[in-house]
Amino acid sequence: MRRLVSIDGRVVAPEAATIPVYDRGFLYGDAVFETLRTYDGVPCALEAHVARLLRSAGRLRIAVPGGADVVRTQILEAFAAARESATDDGYARIMLTRGAAPLGLDMDLAKAPSVIILVEPLPPPPAYDVGIRVVTVATLRAADGTPAAGAKVTSYLASILALADAKAQGAQEAVLLDARGRVIEGTTSNVFVVSAGGRIRTPGEEVGLLLGITRALVMEAAPVETAMLTAEDLYAADEVFVTSSVREVVGVVAVDGRTIGGGTPGPVTRRVHEAYRAKARAAK
Repeated sequence: MRRLVSIDGRVVAPEAATIPVYDRGFLYGDAVFETLRTYDGVPCALEAHVARLLRSAGRLRIAVPGGADVVRTQILEAFAAARESATDDGYARIMLTRGAAPLGLDMDLAKAPSVIILVEPLPPPPAYDVGIRVVTVATLRAADGTPAAGAKVTSYLASILALADAKAQGAQEAVLLDARGRVIEGTTSNVFVVSAGGRIRTPGEEVGLLLGITRALVMEAAPVETAMLTAEDLYAADEVFVTSSVREVVGVVAVDGRTIGGGTPGPVTRRVHEAYRAKARAAK
């Protein structure tokens, strides 16, 4: 699948794509987004992603131009334009910004929200058999403690810095902890632990995590409980894995330098990944 950009339904090559420097998404991070991928050329869980985009927009009080139907159509048209064969796969980042306006924080200055879609070829898959290393990072995200909490906002500075900390320690992902030491999520993923007897747990909505679409499909594909988790729960787990739309299900082999299980992705993680793929291919 080739790279391209759709700006309010107008498809252009990436090098020709521009937005005004006064766009509030650029100036203030006043925007929300979604990321979704295709399987066999068909977007996975398209309706769920569009619905979550609208929920996020509602929390920021951004009006969606034309509503869900227009956003859905623009996504499908962007993928169709980028596809080089009927079953060509890729992924898209869909952004809804409040639009361009004179300088100032007053949201009423902006009159025309904009939908921007970036279509990309799928990156090389993670080393599923090897897994990844993660570190825990205590942080505060941009929307925490605000009416926008739970929205998928484009203000990702906390996650950017957390991932930089992880890379500096030889890890590939950071697990975010709140002020009480509770596990929230990864920088771009949801977190699951597997304990004795194959019990699978993941943080619940009360910690303010982003309710991932992949997370939801995993919870449909396998028996999962929600629970309050801390770093100690990660250290003591038989297995840990993270989930996201593009990476799917990836085993974690070390947390804060502590080896998890046998140091390789475990059998429950592998089974969940297989079940997730079957579910994702059906969620079109």
